[in-house]
Amino acid sequence: MTSKELDELGGLLDARRARARLALIEKDLIGYMALFSPELTYRQLDGRTIDRTRLAQDVQRQIETLENAESVPHRESLELTDIGAVEIVAQEATATASAFGGLLKREFRVLRKGRYIWKRIADEWCIAMVEILEEQVAGSRIRFSLARWPKHTPVGGSDRGPDSA
Repeated sequence: MTSKELDELGGLLDARRARARLALIEKDLIGYMALFSPELTYRQLDGRTIDRTRLAQDVQRQIETLENAESVPHRESLELTDIGAVEIVAQEATATASAFGGLLKREFRVLRKGRYIWKRIADEWCIAMVEILEEQVAGSRIRFSLARWPKHTPVGGSDRGPDSA
């Protein structure tokens, strides 16, 4: 494969990744999971392997709690082999997750490096295998947000004072 063809392939993979990232921002689980092959194998840093169904469950939980997230991928290598397109990608992500109706917020940064194997399925490149090679969570910070605290209403149901009608 020529350098130009490899660059074109990288552009196609980047476009797929960008569509998935947009789906995640829009909290569109189906759109996000379209990035992955039905036969996905995802090996986490601790060696545990999960399938596409389990990944979808994990992503759904993230969608429910994430207020915002940004991710910057950087491709370190890309090659086309007989098993598919194989790339090594380093990624830096920052996110804010909330709990208890937004009263508790956790801000964190994740640095991750992974090996991704892409395969063509129905004229679209999909991730068939992920192997997390390195991962660290940095800068984790928890804060309370009182802006979401409910307004106090006195007994009797009115907070307008004794002279209001």
